[in-house]
Amino acid sequence: MGNVVTIGQASDLGEGEMKQVVVAGTKVAIANVAGRFYAFGDTCTHLGCSLSEGDLEETTVTCPCHGSRFDVTSG
Repeated sequence: MGNVVTIGQASDLGEGEMKQVVVAGTKVAIANVAGRFYAFGDTCTHLGCSLSEGDLEETTVTCPCHGSRFDVTSG
């Protein structure tokens, strides 16, 4: 089992919000979708932009730089 890293309280991130955290030197986006939290790489694979700065609609995050869309539940 991996290490557990505390990044804050669940109440710190409202429903439909995202934020970036850095864990062991890696940028990670955290998204709150209907009270469920998802963690995924914060860097867009196309242009290297921060996905946590994009738009979150239901389970889909849209890259703020070029509009690529990713499902936060599966990538």
